[in-house]
Amino acid sequence: MRIALSLPFVLAALLVAPSAQAARTAPLQNYEDVLVATPDGKPTTVEHVRKSILAGASRTRWAASAKSEDANTVRLTYSRGNHTAVVDVHYSAKSYSIRYADSTNLNYAEEGGKQLIHPVYKKQVNSLRLAIDVALRSN
Repeated sequence: MRIALSLPFVLAALLVAPSAQAARTAPLQNYEDVLVATPDGKPTTVEHVRKSILAGASRTRWAASAKSEDANTVRLTYSRGNHTAVVDVHYSAKSYSIRYADSTNLNYAEEGGKQLIHPVYKKQVNSLRLAIDVALRSN
């Protein structure tokens, strides 16, 4: 009898769980070909862009490592607790792109051809982008 009474609650919990998971996801955003802006508007070098990416990463607690396949790509990892986000930042003297590479415990999923992830990912990647832009203008 006790099992029969708890069965509706178990079924309700199973039905609510996927929607609760979906409520904690948002569209994944990559930043493609963000133009490099310097304080004086003059062209800059690839090395200056790289240093600015590393400076912005450091300010926002992203750890950097070189990506061996491409000399102009830096792999950045953000970890907090048991949550991890990994992005690849490809750059040139004129622009840079921040692209999702991997994550752990951030509810990454693909649904209907769209990439979804926990909203905190979007916040952290946007903070990274802004910090890179500040570093580019201040160096």
